[in-house]
Amino acid sequence: MDGLAGELVWRVEAEKGQQATVLLADGTKVRLNAESSLSYRQNYGIKDREVELMGEGFLRWPKKKKNLLL
Repeated sequence: MDGLAGELVWRVEAEKGQQATVLLADGTKVRLNAESSLSYRQNYGIKDREVELMGEGFLRWPKKKKNLLL
């Protein structure tokens, strides 16, 4: 995540022997395994959906919802 001068970045870490779960603003669920980390910008999902995963993690994207016209 280069070029982040002045931007707030969230970082979640799972320590040795632990797991962590993160729910991102767009509904994406991330499960981190031990000794892994996930970093993402505070404005995730507004301009882009970039994350940095170090170690091992599993991502589950939400199902697309159909747009209903009324």
